[in-house]
Amino acid sequence: MICGMKVIAAAVVGAACGAGWYFSLMAALELPCSYGPFACSVSRPLLYVPVLVVLWGVAAWGLLWLARVRPAWPVALAGVAIMAALAFALVLVLLVLLRWWALPVVVPFAGAVGHGLAAKATAGYRGQLGRRRPDGAPAA
Repeated sequence: MICGMKVIAAAVVGAACGAGWYFSLMAALELPCSYGPFACSVSRPLLYVPVLVVLWGVAAWGLLWLARVRPAWPVALAGVAIMAALAFALVLVLLVLLRWWALPVVVPFAGAVGHGLAAKATAGYRGQLGRRRPDGAPAA
């Protein structure tokens, strides 16, 4: 796949997975909880956030593989890590600015940026890292 198309495909997948992660987290946090307000407000995000990040990371890997973005696993792994860090920082900024209406837009944006950057960073990687020719010279 052409480098620019790889970045665009990864950004679209990242935006879709970021939106899916956000809306599945909001749906999970609305489930009833009988442990009290403090226990529910602390324990549920600590449980749901990592589980949903892993689930949507696997979904991103599958979608990237179907979109023929190769290699898909480093793009999915780095994209989810960048998305989580960027979304966390942007959500903190939005909480300070009291702009709650922008939250459903920020997380897919962070997903698109994270996966696009990861695809751009891995654009030249073809699985040849560290391999040598039979005569001992580095592979070209």
